[in-house]
Amino acid sequence: MPTRTQVVTAFGLMRVGIGAAMFVAPRALGRNDEVLMTRSFAVRELVIGVGGLRGARTDQAQTWATLGVLTDAMDCLAATIAVRKGVPFAGATLAMAAAGLAFEAYAAASSTGR
Repeated sequence: MPTRTQVVTAFGLMRVGIGAAMFVAPRALGRNDEVLMTRSFAVRELVIGVGGLRGARTDQAQTWATLGVLTDAMDCLAATIAVRKGVPFAGATLAMAAAGLAFEAYAAASSTGR
């Protein structure tokens, strides 16, 4: 299994990439009437991603993994509601959020940081 440092670093890179894409091209990744919300999520991803990258190799890696867990848990909840309402692509979103939740929960609970 990967170490906490590896998981937090990987998710930090992924969140920075997703956040940058959502900020630069909000209409391509959301609906035209949701530009503000898409950019708000972009900022959330960028903050958690940069924080995770900065904290991954320090004693704060567990804190950033825990913040990832909280974020992914709320994304799972929102995606579950969307699946129940029949929103297109909600199932794929739920699967991705659940996978992220599992890895970040492992990293948050891991006793080995490196």
